[in-house]
Amino acid sequence: MQAIEIGIFLHFFVGLFATVNPVGIMPVFVSLTGSMTPESVIKRR
Repeated sequence: MQAIEIGIFLHFFVGLFATVNPVGIMPVFVSLTGSMTPESVIKRR
């Protein structure tokens, strides 16, 4: 029973990771926030 739940979690997490693609979105984030100060970047979150 436990192995099935872990398998479902991993299946969901891998799909979510592929959808969000944090490595691919990093250049967009850097280009949009490159001229901002670190304080203003944190404040916008």
